[in-house]
Amino acid sequence: MAVNPASTPANMAFDAQTEPYININSDIHSSQPTIHVTKRHDRSTLMMLLQLLIKPFAAQLVSNDTVFPAGSPQLTPHKRATKRCRVQERKVEEIYLYDIVPTVGKKSKLGVAQKRMPGETTTEPAAAAAGGIKEEEEKKKKRRVYYYSGGGWQSPANSEHWFFVSELAKQLHPHGYTVTLVSYPLAPNSAAPTSFPAIMRQYRALMELAEEEDEEVVLAGDSAGGNIVLAVLIQALMEDERDGIERPTCTSVMAISPSTDLTRSNADMHSIAKKDPILRVPFVIDTAKKWCGEWSPQDVRVSPLYADLQCIRKRGVKVHGVVGRYDILSPDAILFREKCNQARIQGEWLDWDKQIHVFPLIFRYGLREGHAGKDWVLDVLRRT
Repeated sequence: MAVNPASTPANMAFDAQTEPYININSDIHSSQPTIHVTKRHDRSTLMMLLQLLIKPFAAQLVSNDTVFPAGSPQLTPHKRATKRCRVQERKVEEIYLYDIVPTVGKKSKLGVAQKRMPGETTTEPAAAAAGGIKEEEEKKKKRRVYYYSGGGWQSPANSEHWFFVSELAKQLHPHGYTVTLVSYPLAPNSAAPTSFPAIMRQYRALMELAEEEDEEVVLAGDSAGGNIVLAVLIQALMEDERDGIERPTCTSVMAISPSTDLTRSNADMHSIAKKDPILRVPFVIDTAKKWCGEWSPQDVRVSPLYADLQCIRKRGVKVHGVVGRYDILSPDAILFREKCNQARIQGEWLDWDKQIHVFPLIFRYGLREGHAGKDWVLDVLRRT
């Protein structure tokens, strides 16, 4: 099962001389696709130079010598986040959560009114800032993003992740959102057979809390985190279908450069490896094995691509995503997207040729593509 990006159908064509954006059908067999894809092929000179510069150092960029103990790692919020936001730590089902709340400075127009969530351990008062939120804003529906960071299932959130989630928090706050970073247990000491059930227990608890708070929830994540949010959604809805119960669920998922097939059997990975300046095939094979542990790499709890996705359509959960074509994980992400469309699942995807793994997270370095990717994610979340 492989997709050759070079052999895309005619209705996926792109005219770079007339328009940098084009909306395409991801499924040529459907006259009315349910997955709306925005496709781009442009690349800035700065991005091209960056890719050339970092490619020789790919191994160092993704290497991690730290092995974390079993269980959820307690994190120290990075200064890139604490300079912009207030970070509140709490724990639900033995997994640490970090609520990221915009602070109000002289240059900020945002008021902060953070209601205490059940299970929160912080003692910091949640008072509204002077000038507070307008009455009409308080009446807006409450929404929350639970963000699962990537890192090969072995590393917690890094500085780019903290900056990204703090940006989401600041930009989405006026739209009723709170952003929460999830510090899930990491491999190899907490591989999927141990970690995934714990993540599922927390997800169920968070959805119960959301229902009590009348709060809509979006699951979001990049790379390994994108894998987790897709797998959690699928597993939860499969269990609901099996039990004949409609338990509370998230309303949508945002998966940025997700890893969807841990068999690493897609032959297209090897041709794209020549263009990918960050990931190497041996690396993604190794991280997949460490996460799978005793589970088969075809188990849908680690490889969402092998799941029956009808359960998502039946519950009306939207599946959004971002993929860059200079990413060896992109062929499997595209297959997953096409499978979503075949299942008639609603969603929006950004498909950008010549872009690297998790490129929206590099916006803080001033790259145009990073800003555009981040802004696309924000736009979808505002409208979701």
